[in-house]
Amino acid sequence: MTEKKIKTRQVWGAGYHAGYLAGQNEDSDLKQDKIDRAVRGLTSISHKVYNCVPISEPWDKSKINSELRRCGTNQPPKVVDGCLNGLKSMKLIKEPKQGHFIKISASNHVVAIKELDYMAGHTQEDNKKQESTMRDPIEIIEELTAKMDSLKSDMDAAALEISEYFEKSKKDLEKMHQLQILLKAINE
Repeated sequence: MTEKKIKTRQVWGAGYHAGYLAGQNEDSDLKQDKIDRAVRGLTSISHKVYNCVPISEPWDKSKINSELRRCGTNQPPKVVDGCLNGLKSMKLIKEPKQGHFIKISASNHVVAIKELDYMAGHTQEDNKKQESTMRDPIEIIEELTAKMDSLKSDMDAAALEISEYFEKSKKDLEKMHQLQILLKAINE
């Protein structure tokens, strides 16, 4: 009889969980619409601050301020703090740890990137390796510029060789022409 109860609980639990997750997907669309409406109603400064708050990991205020400056907006820290507090009260962002902010996703369960990586079989070391293999765009441009400079010098060398070839050919042609003239003079 104990086995039946366990099996029943497992089936009930699995079915309940599946139904619960199915209901969440329907609610997430409604929640996303609500988030979109709230974001459209933000002031321009609050909108810029909201865009600088990450969705994947919590950032502290200094990182958010740095991102704002990188995007071309330089606001006093008090203004940014006010925007963050307003966004938090509107439930567009949350503060999981004192002074660290993250966007709230549309789903009811916000799954951290680390958990997603764990479920996918990735470790933090894999992520660090992936980040280390990503190249900086400036480095890519510098590398391409160096290749172009090398190609340019190769082309210059080739042009010089071709020019020397034509000069030699021109001299040879002049010699042939002079030889023709001598042969004509001898035959006359």
